[in-house]
Amino acid sequence: MYIRVLKNRNVRYYMIGASFSNLGNVIAGFAFLFLASDSTESNVHTTGMVISQVFPYLLFGLIGGVIGDWVNKKKLMIMMDLLRGLTIISLVFLYHFDQISYWYLIVVSFLIHIKVSRTDYAHYLHTIRNGITDHEWCKIVYGAGLVETKDSKFVIGNMARHTAHPNRLQCVGGGLDQKDRRGPYFDIKESVLRELHEELKIGRQYIAHCAPVFLMKSRTYDDVVILYHIVLNIGAKELSNIYQSFTYQLKTLFVNSI
Repeated sequence: MYIRVLKNRNVRYYMIGASFSNLGNVIAGFAFLFLASDSTESNVHTTGMVISQVFPYLLFGLIGGVIGDWVNKKKLMIMMDLLRGLTIISLVFLYHFDQISYWYLIVVSFLIHIKVSRTDYAHYLHTIRNGITDHEWCKIVYGAGLVETKDSKFVIGNMARHTAHPNRLQCVGGGLDQKDRRGPYFDIKESVLRELHEELKIGRQYIAHCAPVFLMKSRTYDDVVILYHIVLNIGAKELSNIYQSFTYQLKTLFVNSI
């Protein structure tokens, strides 16, 4: 599976670009420490440089996701990369003319460690599959729906092998999507109903009741789950017929696409 992914040119470009970017960040981090130590010869000032590199993550890590939902992420990332590039160029000129100061190093170090990036599914899947629970984990908020038929039968699905949790029994649901945004907020209920339609082909005409009943925080990955109770106006047999017809359509589309 990994070999097939690496054959994709865009994936290779992304991995190469990310590798060089991360390597540059590491080298820049060491360079700032050496510059601070060389120019001040003070352990206290060198420690201050370390703090200036860590502080942006502590400060903006709490509000970065909220800000990212309000603005155009692509434009914000381009703007931040341009800002980081200009500050590095200014640092090179000041160093060349021996005009660099410790406090300017602090400011530049702070600015270049502010970056905006979107969490993608590959990151989430990597943290789950490898049991990563440290600072690199991917914290998510998602909605789930406990579906109950008219004749009091509950619907539980078995997750496929290519998902984050293969063969796990789980309610209908999934992560938030851009389609669920309502201005600066996310509509969790709409997210759950969208997943219900995507997974079971159950439209709104079959829903008699839908309301949040439970809020849970995952103990292992610190995820937040909002559980909805969805009552259908059809019985288990009719639901099964709808689902069987839906899966048949998917298989037909797959065969025709080969």
